[in-house]
Amino acid sequence: MRKLPLMLIAICALIAATLPLASPANAGAGSGLRVPRFVPTVCPTKPVPTTLPADARCGFLVVPENRARPAGRTIRLTVGIVPAASPHPAPDPIVYLAGGPGGFPLGEAQSLIAAGFNRDRELIIISQRGTIYGPPNPAPTCPEVDRAFIHTLGLPLDGSQAIRLNVAATRACYQRLLAADSDLGAYNTTENAADVADLRVALGIREWNVFGDSYGTNLAMTLMREHPQGIRSVTLDSVEPPEVVAANLFAPNAREGFDSLFRACMEQAQCWRRRPGIEQTFTNLVRRLEAHPVTTRVKPPTGGPPVKVVLDGGRLANWLIDESFNTADLRNVPAMIGELANGNPRPIATEVAAHVLGSGIGILGYGLALGVGCAEWIPYMKGSILSAGRRAFPDYPASVLTPALHVTYLPQECTVWKVPKAPAAQRAATPSPIPTLLLAGSFDAVTPTSWARIAARTLPNSTLLQFAGIGHFVTLASPCAQRVFASFLATPNAPNTACVAKLRPPMFKPAPPASTSAGG
Repeated sequence: MRKLPLMLIAICALIAATLPLASPANAGAGSGLRVPRFVPTVCPTKPVPTTLPADARCGFLVVPENRARPAGRTIRLTVGIVPAASPHPAPDPIVYLAGGPGGFPLGEAQSLIAAGFNRDRELIIISQRGTIYGPPNPAPTCPEVDRAFIHTLGLPLDGSQAIRLNVAATRACYQRLLAADSDLGAYNTTENAADVADLRVALGIREWNVFGDSYGTNLAMTLMREHPQGIRSVTLDSVEPPEVVAANLFAPNAREGFDSLFRACMEQAQCWRRRPGIEQTFTNLVRRLEAHPVTTRVKPPTGGPPVKVVLDGGRLANWLIDESFNTADLRNVPAMIGELANGNPRPIATEVAAHVLGSGIGILGYGLALGVGCAEWIPYMKGSILSAGRRAFPDYPASVLTPALHVTYLPQECTVWKVPKAPAAQRAATPSPIPTLLLAGSFDAVTPTSWARIAARTLPNSTLLQFAGIGHFVTLASPCAQRVFASFLATPNAPNTACVAKLRPPMFKPAPPASTSAGG
């Protein structure tokens, strides 16, 4: 099928505006309306503004909530289509699969445009099932959990009170969504990939290029395995292989990213002139803060009165993992660690507060985040969270490693977010001849290069590149990655990767000298 002309889409939008859209409860196969289908509509501005440009087109992809129940209710997934900047675009668009799980991709449009995603091709952004612009009335977001995270900023991360608050909030959200007849077991990667495959057909696209970031790479590989039709190329940025991802493996991933960052610092004479070295200093701080948490107040990035932040060992370790999401700030990490060692917790506490408060309330799609985590990650763990943590960080206290690094409360949340275990097929590797570009950041402590190598084993027509000094989501952070991506789209079997070899880590901001009262 060929792609719908712009004029036809505009006409369809006018017609659709005069028709009532079927509600989730009554729009099943028995309603006489074709499912899946694409319904053009105006681009959304509520409940949260997107960053789609004024010339973007939007619509709903209407799909079954649960394909095992085709006569059941349907859900609507919002799709944004950004036109190509080129007056003579290539015929094969890019479909962007966001990370998370449960991210807000329609809020990433301007970042993707700035990185050149729509330079020569249309850019299609799908709000995945279980996210903010997914099924209405109500969307499976959890403001209760978002508020609990904010409240627990003022509590030790690893403490029993914080865990109880989070679990209670998760239970309340789960029960509320169940009461609204949400089929929470249907919010998983298998159904998610089927949605993306349905979108290509519903839009009349013969062939497209798939780009996945973080969890979006897991989704992209599932799409390659289960629905390979019409895929011209695949780019996997910050790779999460479905066959290995599990809650306990974020500890060794963190260790890989930490080691790379600390090593790069020690290779620059001005970065760390203190004793002991930066790695041992950070370990000492984790141990000290876990035994004696530090409390401070910092101004939130969103404005308002100062907020209380408790830094314990677990929150410090998770802060450094979270820095992977902000490549521009990684050059400041040694200086912030040095400040903390000198008794000044404010720089790191400010970053911690910014990460939690900047996420907003009611935006993350917990329907998908917990649907994936509780069905696909937790049940397939090999070994315990603590044992994996001890192997990665033998000098960290057990209380830091007992919660899962990066996904702190996920094991406890899954005790109340009851969804079926994913079938083993969802955990399969992805053998595929489709041309694939795999991108990894050397400082990524969430999805490190080792995971990209695992995924590449079964992708014989792939190119794997590591980008020095880059954290998570390489293409947004690296102009070199943007050039490689553009070259790959032009010639998927022979991308120009010359710039990668010239990359070096950033010049780090020097850590302050040790104060006479600091213990290092």
